[in-house]
Amino acid sequence: MQSLWLLTKEWDVALPDAETAQWRAYEDDLQGLPSISIPRWSGVTKSARLELHGFADASKLAYAAVLYVRILHGGGARVTLLASKTKVAPLKSLSIPRLELCAALLLAKLTASFLATADFNQAPVHLWSDSKTALHWIHGLPSRWPVFVANRCSEIVTLLPQASWHYVNTKHNPADVASRGCPVSVLREDRLWWNGPETLSSTTVPWPNNCDDFSQIVPTETEETESNVLVQSSDAPSDCELILRYSSYRRLCKILVHCLRFVTKLAQRCERPLTVQFQAAASVEVSVEELEQAERHLCRMTQNALLSVEIKCISAKSALPKSHPLAKLCPIIRNGLLCVGGRLRNAQINEDRKHPIILPATSHLVGLLIDDMHEKMFHGGTQLIAAHLRQRYWIPRLKIVLRARLLRCVICLRYGAETAFQRMADLPGVRVTPCRPFKNAGLDYAGPFLLKGSRYRGSYSYKGYFAIFVCMATKAVHLEAVSAYDTAAFLAAFRRFVSRRGPCRHLYSDRGTNFVVLTRSCGVCIAKDQAIISLSALSCVTYTALYGILIHRALRISADSGNLV
Repeated sequence: MQSLWLLTKEWDVALPDAETAQWRAYEDDLQGLPSISIPRWSGVTKSARLELHGFADASKLAYAAVLYVRILHGGGARVTLLASKTKVAPLKSLSIPRLELCAALLLAKLTASFLATADFNQAPVHLWSDSKTALHWIHGLPSRWPVFVANRCSEIVTLLPQASWHYVNTKHNPADVASRGCPVSVLREDRLWWNGPETLSSTTVPWPNNCDDFSQIVPTETEETESNVLVQSSDAPSDCELILRYSSYRRLCKILVHCLRFVTKLAQRCERPLTVQFQAAASVEVSVEELEQAERHLCRMTQNALLSVEIKCISAKSALPKSHPLAKLCPIIRNGLLCVGGRLRNAQINEDRKHPIILPATSHLVGLLIDDMHEKMFHGGTQLIAAHLRQRYWIPRLKIVLRARLLRCVICLRYGAETAFQRMADLPGVRVTPCRPFKNAGLDYAGPFLLKGSRYRGSYSYKGYFAIFVCMATKAVHLEAVSAYDTAAFLAAFRRFVSRRGPCRHLYSDRGTNFVVLTRSCGVCIAKDQAIISLSALSCVTYTALYGILIHRALRISADSGNLV
């Protein structure tokens, strides 16, 4: 399954021949599984002495763990397979020793689940691995190893502190069968898999303690990872703290107006000069002039926080470096604000449009301006908001900032979501079968409309309708005026239609009262959703021959099913 997923193909795309053949061979091999039988009883009794022996192994494709129970009773030993577990190797490339360590952790978890039961909670545990590197990691201190190895070693020791780890040769490791895989026919006759190594069942003597000192083994991977990290400290300018407190531009402007009012009145009482120029209004309510002054002060605070170096350079009448992003704008200082110089000084336009205020794209004030303008423009798009913002401000990379900001708008995200697509059903046979025009027709009413009896003065108007006949094959439309919404008026309109377009074989309509009464008044035989009427039975139609017409009425729950009108 992992190899199929790595192909990154859609679900309806055919697989390559090699993958298809491999999958078919695996499917055929599964047919032999019923020939394998596993006994339900493991042979555990109350008088027997039990030992748990687990084996772990890994390959490039998978890693596995197998657990056996060794039963010592009556001078003999019996080994029974308890459980096994296999996992596919992760997509991220890992070394074989690390995969062996993952297999050991899998074995520890499997063994811990059996130790939690009443039958095996007192049994000694012996775990085996054919990787000396993994055993060296397990017997060492986790703090010495890299993070990946240390985390897994500490979890193994935490799960099974009483377990004894031993080394086993790969030829005698039954977990090698599960990690590399084998056909069902080979697995059925494999004694190593079903009964474990022969040394477990050939003697009744307890398994000797492993005398190998794994702490002296030099692992194939580096024990301690030394990394050199280059740290560069830079004092990045931070935005104004007052602006960062608020998420609404309008609220921020009003709060700043009240703050400036307080500072101005306090300075007047103390008779101290102010560097901040602010003219407070006489009224209690916030005026438009005060809001405009607050907007300029906000721009000045943002520039002093984020563009202080550029302001000092321009104030000293020195040019910015050519590599600076603002160098091409020829910036100038206007009313204490850093503005675009440009070439429009002689243009007969507003001063704010001549010299827009420069604001850094990373400032919080720019985000508040975009959100405020987005609401003013009734959630308009990028082009509309950019056009209005550029009338007063110059923001580098404005469209990029706009797109990133508008993606956060929940309202735009909700209304701009793609609607569900419903696939329509197949067209009925009358819609796709060529035939004479209006041989198969649909019928419905439109209206009401006001109709006049004549063109002369004094003629009265009355309520009328239009009977719409649509050809099911060509979609041609025939209109007939109907004077009333009753059966008699419809019969007159239908007679005119048949006289002009010829008799139709199939007529499709909804369950209008005039259509239902039509079928009943003519003595029609109704069967389910079909009614057969004869034109000779209509008192208003005179024909020398009889024309049979089959009328189809739509179901009550779907009045427009199969119809064009």
